[in-house]
Amino acid sequence: MLLFLILIKVDYLKITGENGHVEKIYNDSFGIHWIHSVEKEEWFETYEIRDGALFLTKSSFKTFGAGVPTDVKYISKLNDDGFVELTINELRPPILLNVSNNVQTTVHFDSNELKLYEIYEDYSSVEIEVASTPLIFYLLRL
Repeated sequence: MLLFLILIKVDYLKITGENGHVEKIYNDSFGIHWIHSVEKEEWFETYEIRDGALFLTKSSFKTFGAGVPTDVKYISKLNDDGFVELTINELRPPILLNVSNNVQTTVHFDSNELKLYEIYEDYSSVEIEVASTPLIFYLLRL
């Protein structure tokens, strides 16, 4: 039984700041929300953890500007709230981003939100990646 608890792995979202502080989220989907630094409009990205990797499933935004995907292979629709939603479903590398109070970078999961701009220093970098841990550590939340 103990061997089973050690050999079985559980994937989780690991957020690491440049100061070394780590946040762990045990959920198979999450969203990142921020305010675009140029357009001053909200931007949302939705991700899933699949087979130990990050998949960007959709992007939602109100205005077209820097950073908007221009590839026609994405399916888009205009939502009732005025956001353009792109369905993407692509594997992504770990996410490297800068956190600041100006853009209010936030991670959403279940009904929770993790305000990265309140946890990490203004204008500091964070890496968001998939990590795994033995089932026993997951159960004990170590």
